Amino acid sequence: MEPLPRLARQLISPRDRLILSFVLEYLQTSSLGLSDVALHISGGYVRDLLLGRKSDDLDLSLCLRELHPNITIDTVACGMPDFALERPDLGIEQVEVITCLSEASRGKSVDAAQVRITISSWEEPTIVDLMPTIGKETYDANDRIPRRDVRGTAEEDTLRRDLTICALLLRVTRMEVAQGAGAGLNGVTGAAWVNGANGLNGMNDITSSSLGKGGGAGLSTVPGQLASPLLPGQSIEALAAELERRLDGEWVAAKCANFNKCVAAAATAASLQFRLLDFHSGVDDLQARVLRSPYPRHRSLSDVWEEVILSPAERQLADRLGLSASTPRTEAETREMLQVVWWAKVLRDDPLRLVRALRFSASLGFRVHPSFWRAVPFAVEALRAKVSGPRKVTELRKIAKASRAALLDFFELAFEPLAAFGDDVAFGDALFGGPSVGPRRLSVAVGFDTARMRAAAATLPPDMEPDAALGAVLAAALISSDLTPCDSNGAAGAQSDDDALKTTLEAMAIAEAEVEDAARAGMTAAADDEPCPPGTPVGHHFLLAAASGVSLERPLVASAAAFASLVRMWEVLKLDQGEAQRQLAVGADYVLALGASRASSATSTRLREQLQLLRTAGPTISGSAVAGVPGLPAHLRGLFISMLHVFCRLRAEAVDLSTPEALLGYLDETCEGLLDQLRAEWWQDGVWQTGADGRKPRLREAYTKDATLAWQRAGVVLEN
Repeated sequence: MEPLPRLARQLISPRDRLILSFVLEYLQTSSLGLSDVALHISGGYVRDLLLGRKSDDLDLSLCLRELHPNITIDTVACGMPDFALERPDLGIEQVEVITCLSEASRGKSVDAAQVRITISSWEEPTIVDLMPTIGKETYDANDRIPRRDVRGTAEEDTLRRDLTICALLLRVTRMEVAQGAGAGLNGVTGAAWVNGANGLNGMNDITSSSLGKGGGAGLSTVPGQLASPLLPGQSIEALAAELERRLDGEWVAAKCANFNKCVAAAATAASLQFRLLDFHSGVDDLQARVLRSPYPRHRSLSDVWEEVILSPAERQLADRLGLSASTPRTEAETREMLQVVWWAKVLRDDPLRLVRALRFSASLGFRVHPSFWRAVPFAVEALRAKVSGPRKVTELRKIAKASRAALLDFFELAFEPLAAFGDDVAFGDALFGGPSVGPRRLSVAVGFDTARMRAAAATLPPDMEPDAALGAVLAAALISSDLTPCDSNGAAGAQSDDDALKTTLEAMAIAEAEVEDAARAGMTAAADDEPCPPGTPVGHHFLLAAASGVSLERPLVASAAAFASLVRMWEVLKLDQGEAQRQLAVGADYVLALGASRASSATSTRLREQLQLLRTAGPTISGSAVAGVPGLPAHLRGLFISMLHVFCRLRAEAVDLSTPEALLGYLDETCEGLLDQLRAEWWQDGVWQTGADGRKPRLREAYTKDATLAWQRAGVVLEN
């Protein structure tokens, strides 16, 4: 065991030190006989410390190997709440056990607990996960919850981890009292605290945490304008006496009721010692920035081979990949083969580790060890069929929260075909398919174009929420592949691009509705060679297109099809700046980039020109003004607003139409009776009012509510 480097020690927060001190004291004094239980910090917390980052995810592993079987993590956790009440000097206000295990977990000896630890009522509580050091894990074929030996050693516990950089442990102990030194509270030396933050001043932040809100910045900067700083090297008793002498009575009355408790808690927490356990060269891998799996260095290759390569299909796959346990090898080649075979086991046991490895590669900028790609073929089918969609989504959301660059790197790694392994290996297909999709599962690896994905994603707004960014980048990645649908036997079938995109997004269930709409619109506009069924322009499009060309400032006559296309683009891209709540999170440029990734040059140019026109200055229109237009059917009001926005921009008129009077005057006078023409088009026989005989007016079929909705949902033919 090596001491934790000083810079890494300083990243352990005062709050975490108090919690660790509390747990260690509990183990050492518990009536359950836990004094010999080794306490370890495990998982990503240790990795982040060595990378120079703080972590909020505190996981603790307890070695229960030498204890009676009746002593479990649940047993240990259940004694903590009472201990917190008995020992207020440790600075912990409350402990709650919030363990919640499924019946399947309890039946498979998944001994674990979760506790909520509150240091003061002023701060948010900390959730701490407690686990035993686990030995061998055995997985069922169709279950991700393993059967575990919960009496493993620390080394056995690290071997079950998926990556060496996550297999590091920190052993937490008390510092020994130096001989001849004056002992302070709890038998802690008052002089050389080599593993504290900075000598006695290392208690400053810890004491502040214990005092709670407004408790001051620490022991060396207590309110009252001290004449000289409090220096390390003093005993705790002398320090307390000096503080009491210097502080004014009002502050003492308000803040020092718990002073002795805080000093004791700080002294105990500052006495912790941290030693690093690295059984699998995880520190070396952190320095080399490489990701690989731990493997059993002390077992023979033939022994590991018999444990891992079980079925005839796996043996055939191993032969095809050139893997064998019998061929004579050098020591280096044997280690490499052990690495590949054991990583195949790790990935097959929990296939989501495939995603985790690529997530860490993308978010940390680490290189995946070549043995990973040789192990992947053994786990891709299990990833498709064994791992649920929500678990996959959780991993994807973690990547999205890391950064946009990490998200793009991940999709590039996931979608790139593994050509060396033939058609049988498609990691991206296994990730984005699954049992819920059934026979309509799509291939996302075939024809994937990284440059196309990145070009589309480059148009996204930089400040998007992580979930929206995830959906948008996913859509860009999907459109950047061929999206070949497969039946249950993996054979290609016929499906339109629009259906393929919709099916995939629904299967993943992570893209926002607006992302799906925008992506589908981009695909519809782009597929000009084989377009989806179009929405044919109807009469009012012809009327408005013709009237839009009479402006003297901009003599442009738009065809009815082009006018209808502009209206559809306005609505799909949600370009109305007056409705901020309905704006596309992905932005209009992104949707056009999706379209351009599949469209001809002529169509891409037309899309850009249309968007440029729609972004020019336009009218000010209110819903109340449109509601006051006689003869306008209520269900056409929203569409009519969109048509007015397009109409006025074609005429280059940024007019104020925010009142019924202004709108009616514009349609009747400026546009020379356009409203009468529209009412004659919408209503049969041009009659839009109830007759003297009580006969109600009837809309033409093309303008009924159902027909209008159908038109809005259909594609539009673009003129080239």
